[in-house]
Amino acid sequence: MLPIFAAAIAALPPGAADINPKDWDTRPSGDEFARIYPSNASVHGLMGQATIACIVTDRGNLTDCKVTEEYPRFEGFGHAALELSTRFRLRIELPSEAPNVGRLATIPIRFALPGSNLSSNPQIDGPFACYGQITHVIAHDQQNGVAWKASLYWLVQLAAAVANAHGTPASVDGEAKRARESGEDGTLNVPVGYELATCMTKAGGK
Repeated sequence: MLPIFAAAIAALPPGAADINPKDWDTRPSGDEFARIYPSNASVHGLMGQATIACIVTDRGNLTDCKVTEEYPRFEGFGHAALELSTRFRLRIELPSEAPNVGRLATIPIRFALPGSNLSSNPQIDGPFACYGQITHVIAHDQQNGVAWKASLYWLVQLAAAVANAHGTPASVDGEAKRARESGEDGTLNVPVGYELATCMTKAGGK
């Protein structure tokens, strides 16, 4: 199960950078995620995602954390993510890792209910990558009718994949939003066979 947060949303501070997953020394356990999962969201089958921005201390801990993004809003995910921030610790023992100290780090967190398996789901990863890449094209060429058509095709495929993983309508919206943002900021992971040209061809484009 992965994390998310809700609370007052702050603008992402300038200079904030994502942390390489390999840099973590400790992260919250699945049991810890389960304990802080917002009760109302759990009862209604809601999954979510959010991002926090924190300062890295000289011990590798996170401090002064703020919620910079949350979806869906007002479901308690922000507060839960802030609670989880105390369970993260960066590796700072090696000289090469010293630059982590004092940096402003952004930590994206996703919450998925048991059995949903939305995180790292091969059935979702392909449509997620295609939709993210194509919406990036549209963001820079809004007159591209072929890309618009392809984006609708892959949005439907993404929604079907999320539904098959026992996701909710809110989960579909959240995954689609995350795909668009990942495509725009260059953090999209593209599985083999789901490159942009292939996605366009599969959707009936050129």
